[in-house]
Amino acid sequence: MRVEPIYTYRRPKYPRIDEVTKPVHAYLFRRKNTAFIAAIVALSGALAGCGSVNNIGDDMVETGGPAMPELSMLTEQEIVQILKYEAEEMGVSFENRNDLVVKFLNVEITLDLFNEEGQVGAAAAKGDEEWNLYDVLIEDNRWDIFSDINSSGLATKGLLEDGQPIDLYLVANSQDTDEDDLRQNFREFIEWLQSEGVI
Repeated sequence: MRVEPIYTYRRPKYPRIDEVTKPVHAYLFRRKNTAFIAAIVALSGALAGCGSVNNIGDDMVETGGPAMPELSMLTEQEIVQILKYEAEEMGVSFENRNDLVVKFLNVEITLDLFNEEGQVGAAAAKGDEEWNLYDVLIEDNRWDIFSDINSSGLATKGLLEDGQPIDLYLVANSQDTDEDDLRQNFREFIEWLQSEGVI
């Protein structure tokens, strides 16, 4: 290996002080960037129209862009009405009861409907009841059960305060609740109880 002195080399081209202190827009408006600038201006003009209210309908909002679909969430009263209606259609009567508490996985839930003859109850978990259920089921790694309660209800067993076991249909007050599935699953629950001679 030979070591030889270097007589010539390229000088690094550092930016001059006046270039460093130029504002950014000075670089943008150079001749070679005019197409880029024209595209930005055209795009901003097109987007400006999106922010205004037009007569396309409810698909557009004032802030610009498509509106998010409204989340439909069944209320506790709607869930109870649906369950009561479906039971009556199948010849089973439920009383509205808000004075009975049932335990499911040690979570206390107030019943909404009760058939005393068959010891069958239905409840829409709400507020703290739903959060307590969530905590217990997640702690036990049973997300699948909580998902069932949310989506269309769950047929299960519960205990009244006096220790009497009851068949329980439990639904959570959630935007995930599918009304058609709720109706179908509750009807299947009633059919099963009828086939077992419970009601």
